[in-house]
Amino acid sequence: MLTLLLLAGLSISALHAQQSANAAGGDATGSGGSASYSIGQVVYTAVSASSGASNQGVQQPYEFFVTGISETPGIGLEVSAFPNPTPAILNLKIEASKDLTGMSYELLDIAGKQLIARQVTASLSQIAMQNFASGTYMLRVLNNQKTVQSFTIIKNK
Repeated sequence: MLTLLLLAGLSISALHAQQSANAAGGDATGSGGSASYSIGQVVYTAVSASSGASNQGVQQPYEFFVTGISETPGIGLEVSAFPNPTPAILNLKIEASKDLTGMSYELLDIAGKQLIARQVTASLSQIAMQNFASGTYMLRVLNNQKTVQSFTIIKNK
């Protein structure tokens, strides 16, 4: 029985869950536990079969494409939102060939819930975002309740 336990213990200690050739990496420890990390993985295994393919050990990038979409061109507006991503204050700049009467904006969360809705009273509006969680938001600029420009806004720390 003791021999069997010793043999089982030795075979388990020889197992490695994952191995890879990396540019850098290490182990991080703290009061909550420990984790191993790697940076710059240069080797991975590609597996393919008739049912599909997989690249094992490759981290896929998570990318944001920040867009401003003009939905009603030709009404003499130039709209910009900056800085994007923003940690606290988002500036909305509207340059119009006419006055800003009827102009407004609304900030929506990723689920479409309206967080802020305000009338535009000046060419530069500051939108306070410091109390919102980091994430992706939608900023819509409206002219007489009709969307004229949409922005995807990223709020970071």
